Amino acid sequence: MKILNEIEKEFQEIKKKKENHFIKVIYYQLKCGLQQDKKNHIGAVAGASEFLSLVQEASVVDGDLLTWDFIKNFLFSYSVRVTTDCCTSWDGVTCDDFGFVIGLDVSESFYNGSIDSNSSLFNLHHLKALNLARNSFLNISFPTLIAKLCSLTYLNLSGSLIPGHIPSEISQLNNLTSLDLSYSFDYEVVPLEFSKLTNLISLRLSGLTLESPIALRTLIYNFSSLEELYLDADPTTDNKRGGIAQDWFEAVASIRTSLRVLSLPKMGLSGPMGYSILHFSFLSQLYLSGNNITHFPPEMFQLPNLEILDLSGNDHLTLSSLDFPPNKQYALQQLIVRGINFPGRSLPHSIGNLNLLTKLDASNCDLTGPISSSLSKLSQLSQLEVLDLGYNAFVGTLSSFAWSNLSNLRMLDLSGNQLTGTISSSLSKLSQLSQLEELDLGYNAFVGTLSSFAWSNLSNLRKLDLFGNQLTGTISSSLSKLSQLSQLEKLDLAMLFWYSLIICMVKPLQFAQARFVQQQARRENSIVVI
Repeated sequence: MKILNEIEKEFQEIKKKKENHFIKVIYYQLKCGLQQDKKNHIGAVAGASEFLSLVQEASVVDGDLLTWDFIKNFLFSYSVRVTTDCCTSWDGVTCDDFGFVIGLDVSESFYNGSIDSNSSLFNLHHLKALNLARNSFLNISFPTLIAKLCSLTYLNLSGSLIPGHIPSEISQLNNLTSLDLSYSFDYEVVPLEFSKLTNLISLRLSGLTLESPIALRTLIYNFSSLEELYLDADPTTDNKRGGIAQDWFEAVASIRTSLRVLSLPKMGLSGPMGYSILHFSFLSQLYLSGNNITHFPPEMFQLPNLEILDLSGNDHLTLSSLDFPPNKQYALQQLIVRGINFPGRSLPHSIGNLNLLTKLDASNCDLTGPISSSLSKLSQLSQLEVLDLGYNAFVGTLSSFAWSNLSNLRMLDLSGNQLTGTISSSLSKLSQLSQLEELDLGYNAFVGTLSSFAWSNLSNLRKLDLFGNQLTGTISSSLSKLSQLSQLEKLDLAMLFWYSLIICMVKPLQFAQARFVQQQARRENSIVVI
């Protein structure tokens, strides 16, 4: 107990000087794991010893180094055992039954510095999972030494801002099943030596460079177990791979029987998508957003395992001959077609046969017609949770649709259309959606006041946007009614009055984090303060 008190005292002192995630990990490990054991548990002592080497390295703060001699002596004198129960409570550290460190997760730890070539990290020979994602490393040496961690099965360096080339030494980690290097290196060309990593199940190379479909084919040709492949291009750079869409799909044809997830957004792919894609019958998720694809086989929607399909942002794509015959089993759960053209500027009548659909995003599709007729096509989608029909050209009111058919909706976006009617009657219809958490009716032509609606019927609302309508009434009565929304985090009414007055009035209403967006008078509602 005395030794633990000494440890606690030193750590409390060092915590006063500088907050450090690594330090906190070490402190809680020692406080939890140091136990006296009369039996000589060699594996545990060795495991504790190797971890303490890492601890000593991580505990330099403002030039002060903790004294670890007494801790090490204590460990070997009393054969301290690091218990599995304690190990599960350590933040970011996982151990095996013998006390060896097998998992280290220090992602998003705000680390900014170097890991030297003599780091004790490379002595964790039992380490299986290493996650250093979203930190900032200033040196080049440590990636080349990762090959020493030959037991690794999981490696994540994504978003780590590592200078230099992607080290080919990673290809020596033959046991890797998951590798994520997304947005991690200055020089982004992927070494073809990675083709040796034939045990990979998940490979994420987003933001990195594969020079051609031929390079991709060479890289993954022997990846017979690969299930997830992410090749997203970096939207903030010119690193768009480009080329004919069909060529890239043929490049991954060798793994089509194992592939479950394929992500190719913003790659600059162009031209028609050939029918060879239909051979990827085991795909469950396909992401093709932000490309220039001009044709997509409608039969793809009927693949037996396809659950998520994202075609958004392919501005030249028209989904012609789209039909979902009844009496068929469809696996599709999320359909994201934002910005896609539909024949006749209308949703297909048979879309309601996608009975497992939980998310539909058909925003910015230039759809027209009465909103009620389009919603009627969706009335059979009883599992739908997210519906986005924003920024189309729908007209009419919300009062003629039986919203109870979509009782599972959590998010509804109808903004940017030409919807009309009084705001109170529209909201009264929507009050049938008791699960609704996000509602956006902004930029329409609703009129009337908010004071006549019982907001308690939408008590789960967290986000409410009524910006850009023609609402009237007094601010005091409007806010008074809105105070019934105890879960509200974001409120956008775009009203014209002083921000100080808003804060003064909102505080008594106890909105969680209500945020009122101010815009210029010419874009604002006509609610007035009295």
